Amino acid sequence: MRDNIIKTACVIGLLTWSAGTFAEETSTSIIEVGEPAPQLMPQYGTTSSRITFENQGQTLVGILTEPLMDSPYPIVVMAHGFSGNKDGLSVPVKGTEETMYGRTARVFAEQGIANLRFDYRGSGESDGDFADMRFTRQISDALVAIEYAANLPQIDPERMGLLGLSQGGVIAPSAAARDDRIDSMVLWSPVAIPYATYTMDVLGPDTIETELDLEGAGLTFVEAGLNLDDGESLSFTFSGRTLELKRPFFEELLKVDPVAEIVRFTKPLMVVVGLQDVGIKPQPQMGEIYMRYHEGEEALIILDAGHVFNMLEGPEELDKAIAWSTDWFTKTLIEEEHHEESEGFEGFERFFDRFGFDLRGFCERHPKGPFCESLFAN
Repeated sequence: MRDNIIKTACVIGLLTWSAGTFAEETSTSIIEVGEPAPQLMPQYGTTSSRITFENQGQTLVGILTEPLMDSPYPIVVMAHGFSGNKDGLSVPVKGTEETMYGRTARVFAEQGIANLRFDYRGSGESDGDFADMRFTRQISDALVAIEYAANLPQIDPERMGLLGLSQGGVIAPSAAARDDRIDSMVLWSPVAIPYATYTMDVLGPDTIETELDLEGAGLTFVEAGLNLDDGESLSFTFSGRTLELKRPFFEELLKVDPVAEIVRFTKPLMVVVGLQDVGIKPQPQMGEIYMRYHEGEEALIILDAGHVFNMLEGPEELDKAIAWSTDWFTKTLIEEEHHEESEGFEGFERFFDRFGFDLRGFCERHPKGPFCESLFAN
């Protein structure tokens, strides 16, 4: 028994070490502040429609935006952030009549890329209560959205992408690691270390208001959430809204690791961050974490902007993020042959072969180990 535990630990340790070592050898394209974004000219007209789909007996609401062109065409599924919705944020980009995700959806479609933006259960127009929100529930919603999009007759299911904003940067890598139809991914201001980010910043004392005497109890808001009984919730005010969360959300801050998930995604990855982001900091270091553990084609875009790319001040910085992202999806879903089928276990086997480790032999002898069990399950 002891030998089995040691061997399993060695496999997990080798995965972490080799991923980090190999990432150091991978070429990362870094676009610094001030470099001009791609110039995009509309290629097609666009059309949008309200859609619904089901997950675990609840209805999710989304908006499908498509180019007016011959099908089939690629699609990008868009995952929103912590308290957001299918528009990204409900308010329009200053100086425009478009929301953050609405503007993004239009530009994508003008370049021939359909997109589906949706409300998680408990957010926006979808069924459910926000208090029940947690990462695994949103990952499930994203996987169902991918399945819905892949089965639309006008969509090419072999050319699919994911865009994740903020907490959507936890959800997108986790979904992409579980669905090999995702051929390319872009993360905007993604959460990389959930427990630290939510404890200090997203749900920190300078961000939320609560009636709890946290200082007197010697607790952070997250620690208070971890101490809740089943069914209990904590109330707080965030960005002018009163919200509630239950214990499963706080527990998953320690259970779901988007950087560990990115190890399993070897297809093209772009990360866009803002140097002035006070919600997920420090930057660009938080974005660079993904680069270190991702194997494959990748790019890091660094903007002189805040968490939502200064959309409340005007469209300039947001438009840069949209332009870089559109260019990335155009290259990886339309122009280049990146959309090969996932290699599954064989891809991991060759990964470990470089270091002389017989992963297949190990997993055949110990199929019930946590690492091997997850490989065989996928």
